[in-house]
Amino acid sequence: MKLYKRQNYLQKIRGFYQDKKMIKILTGIRGSGKSCIMEMIMNELRWRGNSTANLIHIDLDAKEFKNVKNAEKLRGVINERLVKSREGIIYLFIDEIQMVEGFEELLFSLYQEDRCSIFLSASSAYILSEDFESRFRDSYKVFEILPLSYSEYEGMKDFMNLSKEENPILEFSRYVHDGGMPKVLQCADLQEKRKYLTGILEEIFKKDIARMEKIRHVAYFKTVQDYIIDTFGESISMTRLTDYFRNEAEIPVKRETLERYLEILEKAKLVYRCNRFDIKTEKELQGDQKYYLTDMGFYFANKSDSKVDYSLIMKNVIFMYLKSKDYNISTGRIGKRECDFVLSEIINSDDLENYGTKNEQGAAFKRSGSGGKSRVIAQVVTRNAITERLRAVKEKADARARESAMAAVSQKRFVMKNTGELGTSTGFSEPSSLTEVLEQYLNENYKDIVEKKEKLETIERFEVDDKAFESALEADGYGVSDEKTYSFKTSDEEAYGYNASDELIEEDDQVSSHTEEKQKVTVIYRYIKFTFSTADPYTERLEYAALDSIRDNYPKYMLTMDSKTQEHNDIVHLNAIEALKNEYKF
Repeated sequence: MKLYKRQNYLQKIRGFYQDKKMIKILTGIRGSGKSCIMEMIMNELRWRGNSTANLIHIDLDAKEFKNVKNAEKLRGVINERLVKSREGIIYLFIDEIQMVEGFEELLFSLYQEDRCSIFLSASSAYILSEDFESRFRDSYKVFEILPLSYSEYEGMKDFMNLSKEENPILEFSRYVHDGGMPKVLQCADLQEKRKYLTGILEEIFKKDIARMEKIRHVAYFKTVQDYIIDTFGESISMTRLTDYFRNEAEIPVKRETLERYLEILEKAKLVYRCNRFDIKTEKELQGDQKYYLTDMGFYFANKSDSKVDYSLIMKNVIFMYLKSKDYNISTGRIGKRECDFVLSEIINSDDLENYGTKNEQGAAFKRSGSGGKSRVIAQVVTRNAITERLRAVKEKADARARESAMAAVSQKRFVMKNTGELGTSTGFSEPSSLTEVLEQYLNENYKDIVEKKEKLETIERFEVDDKAFESALEADGYGVSDEKTYSFKTSDEEAYGYNASDELIEEDDQVSSHTEEKQKVTVIYRYIKFTFSTADPYTERLEYAALDSIRDNYPKYMLTMDSKTQEHNDIVHLNAIEALKNEYKF
C-alpha cells in the first residue's frame, strides 16, 4: 500500500535509522499516524537494501498480539522473529509498547545485546516512566507525531486524488472543521467523520487512560474532558474551574482531582498546555493557563450548538502548527496586553551569527550597537522557566561533564569555572460559519538589561573549606565578551540561556590539561500575534499595541486574514492561511 510521506517527521528521524545506541520513540495521540510513519521508515530501509527478515514489526494493538501483556511473552515473540534474521543490524519496531507490563527491563536487555536499532511508538506519555528514564537517560530520543498540518492536509489530498474546493477559503474552512487526523480523509461524509473522531476519544480513555490511571468517577472525568475540549484556548484558573464544577455543574470534585484530570489529558496527548510568560519580568506566570486541542476535529465532533469563537479556532490551528516545528511556545504578557505566542528556540551560541541579518523568510533582526558597529544582542533570561527543554539540555550536559571528569580523574578534586551567556482580538458580530468570517475579512482588505552573576561549581568535593570556597566565589571576576554576543556569569538553577563551555581547573599537575567541553546554548525569541484584521487605523493601533510594547531585538509577527500586507514598525505582517499552507518558518 502506498503511503503519503510525511517528510517533516521522516527528515528528523532519518539520521538515527542505524543508531543502535539511540532508542527512537514516536509519541502522539491515537490516530495521528505513528504506525504509518513506522511503515514509511521500513519501506525506506528496504529501499536501502536491508533484508525484510531484519525488519521486525510488532503491533501490540493488533489482534495477533492481544495476549502479549507482559515482558516474558513479548520476548518470546521477538525471539521467534530473530531466528529468521540475517547478519547485520536488526531493525525492531514495536507499536504501543507501554501496554506491556515491565517493558523497561526487556528493552534494557535488548539494548545491551547491541543487535537492534529500536523504534517504539506510544499513544501517551506513560512510556517515559521513571524506570525507563533512569535506565536509558541520554540513550533515547522522542519524536512527537501530530495530526496533519494544513500543508500536509492539502498534500495528502493531492496524494489520494481527492477533490478540493476551488475557493481557497472554503478549502481551509473544511480543514478546520474536519481536523487533521489522516483517516478522516477516508470518511465518506460528516456523520462518518464524527463517528470516527468520537471513537478515537473512547479508545483514548479505554486503552491509554483507564489502563494507566485509576479513575474512581468516570462520569466526572468525562465531564471535565468535555469542558476542556469545549473551552480550548481560554485562560483557565483552577480556582474558577473548581467553583464552576461545584456550583454550576454540581460535581463535588476537589481542586487536586481537577489538576490530576488535566495532567491525565496532557499525558494522553489530547491537549497541550501553553504556559503564560511575563515578557517584562522574564518570569513564568502561575495561575491561569491555556490548553489547546491536539485536533480541532474533536471540538466539532462534540459541538451541538452554533456558537463558535473563530479567533480561538485560528489560534489553536496556529499553535499546533508551531508545535509541529518543535518550538517551545508560551503565551506572552506585557503589562495588561497579551502576545498570543512567544517562541523560544535553543541554538548553539556559535551559530548565533547566522541569525544576525535575516531568517530564511526575510524577517529582519533589529541591530544594536555603537561606534558604527552592528551587534546582535543575545537576550538574557534569568529566573524563569519559559522552556523546560533548555533546563533539561543543561542538566544533561552537566551530568555528562560530571561523569567524564570523574572517570578521567578518579577521586581527584576539581573546581569548574562556569561562564554563562546569555529577550485581544477585535470583537466582531457572530458569523454563521467560518467561511463567512474568512471571506469577510479577506475581501475587506528584553528587555536589554542583562544581569551579571558568577558561580564556581564543584563537580566533586570531598573535604573543602567552606570559607575558602566562598572567598574563591567572591574573587572570581565577570567575563564580558566584545564579540557579537555578551557573556555573563549566571546561577545554575536560574540561568536559562548559558554558555556551557566549562574549564575544569585541576589541582593535580598530572592531569592539568584535562578540559571538558560542553555545548554552548543561547535562546532566541520570536513573538506572534493573531487577529482577523488590522485593515483600519483603529484596529491596527489596538492589535499592534502588544507587539509595539515589546522592547527587545527579536522578530515580531502579526498574522491576519487580510489579503493585503501592511507595514508597521518593522513587524512582519502575514496572511495566516498562506503562512500555514506554505509552512512559514518563523
